[in-house]
Amino acid sequence: MLDDKLTIELKTCDQITDYHVYKMLRNMKLGNYRLGPVINFNSPLLKTGIRRVANHRLLPDESCFLPEYARY
Repeated sequence: MLDDKLTIELKTCDQITDYHVYKMLRNMKLGNYRLGPVINFNSPLLKTGIRRVANHRLLPDESCFLPEYARY
């Protein structure tokens, strides 16, 4: 957790799977975080081992700033 806005998950596996992304998204929803990278330190290049995960669930008072098609 970084400044109550971002949570980071660090891995050392062969590759980042959908399960890792699901787990990160679940933790983000529980903590009400918007952004969280999953970083795999076992990849040949660090930039290829980073996967950005975004939580699209918004707080009720923030949904008024979105266009109509983006609300749910």
